Amino acid sequence: MNQKIRALLKELKKFGNENDARVSDHTRMMLNITPETGVFLSVLVQAIRPARNLEIGTSNGYSTIWLAEAAQKIGGRVTTVEVLPEKAEMARRNLARAELSPWIASHLGDAGEFLAKQSSESFEFIFLEMVLKQKPA
Repeated sequence: MNQKIRALLKELKKFGNENDARVSDHTRMMLNITPETGVFLSVLVQAIRPARNLEIGTSNGYSTIWLAEAAQKIGGRVTTVEVLPEKAEMARRNLARAELSPWIASHLGDAGEFLAKQSSESFEFIFLEMVLKQKPA
């Protein structure tokens, strides 16, 4: 991974942590994966070599960058789906900064509706991170 992408990931992780600490609306949180999970995703994609990768929930593009950087190395692509326009736009800018846009197809809309229109062989690898709010004890 080049230094430019490393620096961007560090910036996005910091932004996500600070954002999530100050907002209470779950839809406005970035909910970024950990850097360790990003490394794991990268190693996994490079090991199994899926040409067609799907990410459900783009957020600010943090995990998309991990996936796309790995997909680029193996000649693959990432399709990412985000339902919130403001997050999709933020991710678009971040992915352009990472210079990974050629390996990414971004879709704005509901993931269920998007998946319903795909054939069963559309994707070889699917990444869905689901974060649930914990109820107070």
